Amino acid sequence: MISKYGPVRTDHILFIAAGAFHSSKPSDLMPELQGRFPIRVELSDLTRDDFARILREPHNSLTRQQVELLRPRGEHRVRR
Repeated sequence: MISKYGPVRTDHILFIAAGAFHSSKPSDLMPELQGRFPIRVELSDLTRDDFARILREPHNSLTRQQVELLRPRGEHRVRR
């Protein structure tokens, strides 16, 4: 593979990709990447409940982080 810094051998590079490849075939990829993705996994869409769990359940969830960021300013948590 040619980069702006010169040729790069990709024999021992692990490529990790994510995105909307559901309608793509390996032949749609640029030649340098064809055959470099040995495992293909398709995931189902996240539901509204999944997003709510992601915001609530982890110990360092985004909602808990925001509560902690607002606490020193004297703000109070609003529950709905």
